[in-house]
Amino acid sequence: MIYLCYIFVSFDVGGLISKAQPGRALLLATDAVAHKVHVTRNLRGTKSLTVAVEGERTATYDTPPDWVEQSGDVIRVNLGKGVIVEMKEAVLTLTVPDYGRIRVEATGSGIETDLPEGKAPPDWLRATSAKFDARPSLGQRIQVSRTRMELHRYFGGWEHFFFPFRSELAGSSFPEIIRLVFSSDRLQPEIPNWKLIFDTIWNNPDWQHGNVFIALLETFLMAVLGTLTAALAGLPLAVLAASNFTPSQVLRFAVRRIFDFLRGIDMLIWSLIFIRAFGLGPLTGALAIAFTDTGTLGKLFSEALENVNKQQMEGVSATGANRWQFYRFGVIPQIIPVLVSQGLYYLESNIRSATIIGALGAGGIGLMLVETMNTQRDWENTAYLILLTVGLVIIMDTLSGKLRKRLIHGVAQKRENPLIFSTNQGELMKITHLTKQFDTVTAVDKVSFAIDTPQMIGIIGPSGAGKSTLLRMINRLTDASGGSITVNGRDILALKGREKRKWQRDCAMIFQQFNLVPRLDVVTNVLLGRLNGYSTMKSLFSLFGREMVEEALTALDRLGIAGQALQRAETLSGGQQQRVAIARALMQTPKMVLADEPIASLDPLSAEKVMTALREIRDRDQLTVICNLHTLDTARTYCDRVIGMLQGKSCLTVSRQN
Repeated sequence: MIYLCYIFVSFDVGGLISKAQPGRALLLATDAVAHKVHVTRNLRGTKSLTVAVEGERTATYDTPPDWVEQSGDVIRVNLGKGVIVEMKEAVLTLTVPDYGRIRVEATGSGIETDLPEGKAPPDWLRATSAKFDARPSLGQRIQVSRTRMELHRYFGGWEHFFFPFRSELAGSSFPEIIRLVFSSDRLQPEIPNWKLIFDTIWNNPDWQHGNVFIALLETFLMAVLGTLTAALAGLPLAVLAASNFTPSQVLRFAVRRIFDFLRGIDMLIWSLIFIRAFGLGPLTGALAIAFTDTGTLGKLFSEALENVNKQQMEGVSATGANRWQFYRFGVIPQIIPVLVSQGLYYLESNIRSATIIGALGAGGIGLMLVETMNTQRDWENTAYLILLTVGLVIIMDTLSGKLRKRLIHGVAQKRENPLIFSTNQGELMKITHLTKQFDTVTAVDKVSFAIDTPQMIGIIGPSGAGKSTLLRMINRLTDASGGSITVNGRDILALKGREKRKWQRDCAMIFQQFNLVPRLDVVTNVLLGRLNGYSTMKSLFSLFGREMVEEALTALDRLGIAGQALQRAETLSGGQQQRVAIARALMQTPKMVLADEPIASLDPLSAEKVMTALREIRDRDQLTVICNLHTLDTARTYCDRVIGMLQGKSCLTVSRQN
């Protein structure tokens, strides 16, 4: 309450209210939606009579309209609603219903006004010796001075909006215009009627539709260029500012201070700076928007990046994707809602900002708006420009809403399913004294075993036994602290860069939490299994070939979920998502499949389907499958061999027969 009282006094709210002119505001509002015709009689020289539409350069009537009658030296004007004015020589007679007749005469000494006998001056009348001014209603005005008499009559609507006053098309109805378009009789022999109609509207000298359209386009392009530049510059800077992508605190601090600097200076200030530096023009407005929004969007994007789901990124990384593919499919889909919603919101907002910046000199619709307002006469033109600006914002809001829905929520479709799939043979693997330490905790302690034929191996043990860490070291998602992994004599732990990613492709990983990209459709999630070895540029734009798509659909069909190929992954049940993860693993054409507790979060029926699919990979594709499990019964049912782990050590190795 104290704060509100302070504002009331500091901002002189009481003074503003006392100075308010509601009548003036109402008059301006009327001017914005109506036009007025002036009837002017000059009292000096020839005492000529002129009837013209206000605000239009050539809209003077050659013959007065039917509500203006001239008989000899008497001029009778019907202002509507029963208000009649008669002008003769220097005398004007005003007849107002329910009030009476007022006589006004312009003499050498001033203006003499005679009111009806016994009547007091009404509120709508101002009469002095210098000027007579009467407003019987909002749509009528009568003024008399020593030099002239002037009458105003308002008419609803925007006069000559399409065709100028002097155009041969002026006054034509819509059906008449349509008939002219299709008529073979040309109004002007040198050009078709449709072109004449278009050119007349486009080049209307009073409404300037052509110039307005170009100005509106400049404003739109200013907003689009500025927002797009800000988004493209803000995203890579946001990666540098995100703590989970940039380990250097110094670099993160520097980038974040750049964001603070850019958004700390208002867009209008940036605009003035660029106008001073580069001169007037739309480019200065676009730069002002880009500088301010780079700071704002960069900060929003960096916060979104710091909250991405690591499991999705890990799922993409496990396929052997390179860094660019990792960002494209592991990171960008997660922040798409922020990128799209914030980017489109700022685009809508920047259309308004571009209008204001344009008024400072950057051009566009803002500059035209200021010019029309400065005339203090063409308020209907001002309303026209304001409505166009608001209309553009509404259109952008509607289109951006649909675009957001399409990009964020996706579109469901159906697709046919081909039936061909290829397989690879397994490879011999030997693990010797494999160890992993986290500070003082030994998660895996000198585990050793060998695989000489394709088989399904179940690793069982309680939570915390080191099962997941063991599989992650085999896939190279986690680096080992000691020991070795060899495949056909090749040291897997020594692989780096491209060779490491190739191994991750050959050693497909299936995760307990699926690690799919929820916002991508099912078939695209499966196609991610082919990222390694595929063109980076094509994958960045999701340009997967027809044969690859057919293989992905075949993998889904094999697992019984081809019907959900174009649904978003997040719409599927847990069991269905795990089968999508298996299809992604098959898409890698692996030599080995690792499954980290694939049924831990599934119901019994879904768990059975998943384990059956994994067993089929072993039997049909002749691949080695290593699967972490919690129960011995499941391992006995599906696995050829069981390895027991406890406290990081291998404590049991038995075959199915035993």
